[in-house]
Amino acid sequence: MFKAFDEMNFIFLVVGVAGFVAGANMRVLDPLLPLIGLDLGVEATTLAIVLTAYSFSYGMFQFVYGPLSEKYGKIKVMFWASVIAAIMSLISAQVNSVTQLTILRFFTGAGVGGLIPLGLAWVSDNTPYVERQSALARLIACVMLGTIFGPSSSGFIAQIYGWRVVFFMYFALFLLNAIMLLFIIKARQKIDISLPLDKNWQFSSQLKILRDPWVRIVLCTVFLEGALFHGVHAFSGTFLQERFDLSMSVSGLLVATFGIGAILYTFCVKKLVLIMGQEGLVLGGGFILFICYIAMPIVPDWRYCGVIIFLTGFGFFMLHNTLQTCSSEMVPAQRGIALCMHGFSMLVGTSVGVFLSAYIIRVSDYFYAYIVSAIGLIFLASIFKTFLKKRNHKVNSFIEF
Repeated sequence: MFKAFDEMNFIFLVVGVAGFVAGANMRVLDPLLPLIGLDLGVEATTLAIVLTAYSFSYGMFQFVYGPLSEKYGKIKVMFWASVIAAIMSLISAQVNSVTQLTILRFFTGAGVGGLIPLGLAWVSDNTPYVERQSALARLIACVMLGTIFGPSSSGFIAQIYGWRVVFFMYFALFLLNAIMLLFIIKARQKIDISLPLDKNWQFSSQLKILRDPWVRIVLCTVFLEGALFHGVHAFSGTFLQERFDLSMSVSGLLVATFGIGAILYTFCVKKLVLIMGQEGLVLGGGFILFICYIAMPIVPDWRYCGVIIFLTGFGFFMLHNTLQTCSSEMVPAQRGIALCMHGFSMLVGTSVGVFLSAYIIRVSDYFYAYIVSAIGLIFLASIFKTFLKKRNHKVNSFIEF
């Protein structure tokens, strides 16, 4: 048996791997939509239903994962979530219609939804508050590495071997992660203590949390952030291919620069918090997103898009990680449920945003989809900054990232 120190670091590693694979899978279809649409005989925008189904199930199942993690333990629930994602990825490689792919991505999203939020909750539970900032930053970096690997590798692999091979790859990755999680469960049976749940365990905890006005403000902001940002961002790869006639591999690499910008943020976050404060991060992130989304549809050369998407990743996490921090402190005694509700709000918002963005693109153009999102994001950041300032003044404390 390995020493406690080594054991905990190994668990951190496995949780990081789970975040990496989940982050990669969330963005895996971005550069593949035109190819899949061509193979299945539909337009790329028609496949918005596939993205919406994935995001909706990811969010909806947070109501299940939160209470389950409090009872059975976060690592055990993450294991079964990885198993579900692995099986669904394997079957997804065999689809012959949009309907089949939509159903399978719905259940894949249900599985992946049990990885990142519970990983964040486990790290928060097992890290002293003074060290939590750097620990969460490392996990976020793993997720962002996944968002880099996902679109860049899927575009490259699909261009050479076909898009179905991508799903076989994710079957192997999720299976490997499940095996690592199972090893932890077998080696250390008491990672989390199982607790009894009352007869209304599915909804009672969530309803109690929602009684707090601040919780409602945070979760509504997260929902709108998901809709306004991720809605149009999901079509970035398709936009690059259609606007500049780029290959899947090149567009995938450009989309992957989002993750590089996010990783850079994780290295700068300590200094940024000290210099700008939470309110400054929120407003600064919103302003960067506003400029980037205004510029994206009007730049004359595709090379500028790489820089824009890079800055988008940096700006998004200035805003999103502040919201994530607020969510992690909403109910410290039930952090698993709180962060799962955060995930629910984000992914349902994303589902709505993808649907609306696809509609705007079909009836008009990418230009209007980006402009609507840009204006919405700067207004959202300004409004939440006001609420956050009042909240921090009221409690007379500053919550570090």
